[in-house]
Amino acid sequence: MKRSRGITAAAITLMIVGVGLVCGAFFGFHNGVFLETYRVKDSSDAVVHVLVMFLAFLGVGIWELVTAFGILRLWRWAWFCALVISVLYIGMGSWAVWITPRVLRAIHRSPSFYPAWLIAFQYFAAVWSMIVPLGVGIWWLMLFTRPSVEAQFANHTPSPETPAASDVSAL
Repeated sequence: MKRSRGITAAAITLMIVGVGLVCGAFFGFHNGVFLETYRVKDSSDAVVHVLVMFLAFLGVGIWELVTAFGILRLWRWAWFCALVISVLYIGMGSWAVWITPRVLRAIHRSPSFYPAWLIAFQYFAAVWSMIVPLGVGIWWLMLFTRPSVEAQFANHTPSPETPAASDVSAL
């Protein structure tokens, strides 16, 4: 069965996010971004936090890349993974909607601590972190629950011209 454009677009989007997460894992690990995020005083705790963040970003990135490949091949397990990832994206976006006003309020209370351009960037990043996961998650959930899309991922049955293995009369 031929793959629809929506499925191809979803797979390409998933590849972009997966590559971004894998690159982000190595960037955060190499440049100490994960270490600065936690500001842990004990060095043993810092190493654990850095490794956990690195493995989380790397693991999710690889999972998304493998799922994108499976979506392009129309494998059934990839369809299920896409549904799971869409629900996770909706959850992340919903969490961002809840937490972002609180974070921005805390930033706004101490404007002398942050330069104006950094505050503007944080507002942009906050809005982006809400819109993108929610939008992509809702799009994928709507796309992958359509009966026509689900049918593209269905396991292919033998065609009527091919005799089944249990059909003795075909011999």
